[in-house]
Amino acid sequence: TTMAGGTTSAALCVGIDGGGTKTKCIVTDRCDHAGEEGDAGSAAWRGTPCWACPPLGAGHAAPTATQGGVGSARHEAGCVYRLRSAATAGSANPNSVGVDQAVKNVVEAAREAVAKALGYEDGWRAYQASGGASGASRRRLSVCLSTSGVDRAGDEVPFVEGLRKMAREDLAGLVDGSTVAIRVVNDAYAALASGVYVGGKSNNPLLDWQADCLVGIVSIVGTGTIAFGVKESLPTAQEEGKESGELKNHFETARVSGWGPAFGDTGSGYDLGYRLLCAVARCHDGRDARETSLTAKVLSHLELQEPQQLIK
Repeated sequence: TTMAGGTTSAALCVGIDGGGTKTKCIVTDRCDHAGEEGDAGSAAWRGTPCWACPPLGAGHAAPTATQGGVGSARHEAGCVYRLRSAATAGSANPNSVGVDQAVKNVVEAAREAVAKALGYEDGWRAYQASGGASGASRRRLSVCLSTSGVDRAGDEVPFVEGLRKMAREDLAGLVDGSTVAIRVVNDAYAALASGVYVGGKSNNPLLDWQADCLVGIVSIVGTGTIAFGVKESLPTAQEEGKESGELKNHFETARVSGWGPAFGDTGSGYDLGYRLLCAVARCHDGRDARETSLTAKVLSHLELQEPQQLIK
C-alpha cells in the first residue's frame, strides 16, 4: 500500500509475554526464501528456524520446517514465519509495579525488538540516534500482549494506548502507526495456546485456525500462579437438529488462583520467597529450635551481615 512518506510493507507479528518479574518480546515476519524480503533484519537472528503454516482450511497437512535462508518447499498458499528479533524488560504486571511502570516496560521491550528486527542491531536507541528518519517502506504491526495482572474489562486500555503511541511516535519512521492491530489478554491464554499448538513431538506448530480449537488446561507457576482451562460445550437446544455445518462452537472457561501475592498465589515464586524469609526469621528468633542453612545462603546472596538487616 502506498503511503505518504513511503510505502507500507508486510506486517511484523509482535508477541509479548508479560510476567511479574520480566517481559519478553519476540518479532516474527513472513519469510520468503526466494529472496524477495525487503530487508535482512537483525544479523544475530539470521539463520534461525522458520515455521511453515498451512493455509486456512487445509486441516492438519504436515508443515514443512526450513532453516532461515535455505531454500525449501512451502505450503501452497500458506505462510512461512521467521524469528527476527527479541528483547526483554522489567515486570509487566500492573499489580506488582503499578500501571505506568508496567506499560513503560512493555513498550521498552516492544520498541527494542521491533527496531532490531528492522535492521538496527543496537535497538531503539540506535534508531533514535540516527534521527528516526523514515525509510522507503514502513511495516504494519500486529501485536499481541499476553500479561499477568490483566483480569478485568478496562485493564487492557493503558497497554493498548501505550503500544499505539509507541507505533505512532517512537517508531514512526519504521512502522505504520495508523494500521497497528493490538490485542491484550491474560498470560494464561498465551500459555494455553503454546501448549495446544506446539505440544506435539515436532517443533513445527500445526496452525490451522479454522480446524484447531483452543481447548485444554494450563497451569502457570512463575512469580504468581494461575490455572486456566477452556472446553467446548454442547450446542444449545435451539441449535439441535441443525446441519453440522451450521452449528456454532461454544466454549466454557474456568480459572483458579491468579489473585496476586496478597491472596497467596500458593506455590509461586513470590510464595516460596516469602516462606524462605519467614523460615530465616523464625530460626533466628528461636521460635523454631532447628537451624537452617537458608540463613547463611540468604545473607551471602544479599551481601548482609545479620538477619535483622533484611527488613531495611
